Amino acid sequence: MSVRRPLVKFLEMHEFAVVTAETSDQGLDALRRNRFVAAVVDLRLRRGSGRDVVVATPTDMPVIIFSGVPSESAELEKLRPRTRLIEKPYSLVLLVETLEEMLGDYAGTVLLVSHDRDFLDCVVTSLVAFEGDGRWAVYAGGYSDMVAQRGRGVEARAATTKTAAPKAATEKS
Repeated sequence: MSVRRPLVKFLEMHEFAVVTAETSDQGLDALRRNRFVAAVVDLRLRRGSGRDVVVATPTDMPVIIFSGVPSESAELEKLRPRTRLIEKPYSLVLLVETLEEMLGDYAGTVLLVSHDRDFLDCVVTSLVAFEGDGRWAVYAGGYSDMVAQRGRGVEARAATTKTAAPKAATEKS
């Protein structure tokens, strides 16, 4: 049985909005900009450490840590009473059970910080991505959807640039 479907179903049933981040900087920025009911954080990210995100998370917010090295999260679990470890390789069924237990009757947005693009494709309904120059964009769907939407945006911008560019004047002698 695929463990991806139960998590997607769980998030949809509870009408969670999910904000994702691939780096610690993106996760920290998302924490500053939003009020979340929970965070699911992978300690090993493409850039930075998920530990920075966990430490910056409000102490009353439940945090689930993904880690293949339990000793990495032991200190964090002691510092934050509402923190749980799910060891890699993880079971999404266990994640669903842990979220249900930790959240109880909460409803709201879950911050998911992960570098695993396949995982993001399977569990998120929207994605917030840093576009550079202080700009953020919201995309419907997962990582692959974002890439496709960005591609359409890039194509549209290129077409606009071509049609808006002045034609060079040529001189006939």
